[in-house]
Amino acid sequence: MRKTTLISVCLLAVALATPALEGSSEPISEEFWIEVGGHEYNWNDVIDGGGDGFRLLCSTTPWIWCPSDLLGQQDPWHHLNPEPGWQRQWFYNGPYDPLWGTIVDVSFTYKRTDGGDLGEDPGYAQISINYATADWADWRVPPVGGSDEAYIEHITIGTPVMWNDDPNGFSEQYDLRDFGVDFNPRWVSIEVAGYNFEITEGVLIHESVPEHIMGDMDRSGKIDTDDISPFALALTDPNGYIATFGMDPNVVGDCDYSGKLDGDDIIAFAQIQTAGAAVPEPATALLIVLGAVGVLRRGRPCHSRQSKERDR
Repeated sequence: MRKTTLISVCLLAVALATPALEGSSEPISEEFWIEVGGHEYNWNDVIDGGGDGFRLLCSTTPWIWCPSDLLGQQDPWHHLNPEPGWQRQWFYNGPYDPLWGTIVDVSFTYKRTDGGDLGEDPGYAQISINYATADWADWRVPPVGGSDEAYIEHITIGTPVMWNDDPNGFSEQYDLRDFGVDFNPRWVSIEVAGYNFEITEGVLIHESVPEHIMGDMDRSGKIDTDDISPFALALTDPNGYIATFGMDPNVVGDCDYSGKLDGDDIIAFAQIQTAGAAVPEPATALLIVLGAVGVLRRGRPCHSRQSKERDR
């Protein structure tokens, strides 16, 4: 047993000295902004807008007007939008892939605009992120609306009411897998509807990620030191790990791709840890991983030699 442990430690030191492979995808950062005038009876009156998104041929703006048959589009005071629809901006997200997912970070500043028709009236906005469904096959053009609406799914992220001109901040992350999107869509978008508001400093960061990140033992969507204790739990008590995280530990913990999680995965897991910048030095990763496993092993009940003999 001691010999096996010594070999594992030596192999781990070698593995930690080996440069880790880079990921298959990098986050893509897109900018957007828009100012909308009007009032409760005049929605989606765009004053100005721009961004990095897809532009239709001969269009001067990436914002695309998309009429909708959503007849119940209304504000909190039950004023119906007389011409239901959205201002939408699309961003190419990469090839469709059923084995990957997408994480979207959205941040922006919003406030009532001083360009509204009725001066002191409030501003109101409906803000969503969208994605193209798996059936949308065109990588050159997104589903822009109309008959294409069947290929678009919406996730509402905010419906703010703005009573004054003071700016407000918004920042949230959305893992589309949490919304049942078990694939990497070709296109993602930001869309708005409403009146008398403006959005500035808008940033949409989208990243394609594997459906299951190897080594992401706490299921947070990223690799960091918080994964170490769950890894140790999965190694020493697989059923306890399943009960805690609802995931087969072999799926996310088989870091050497042998087909199952076992002691041989410690080396590869520690290398994944050092690749994720959360652990500054290989030696630190080594001590933390082995220490966590050791603590859990010591916490397990063990039989005395006499009880073992009685069991025989």
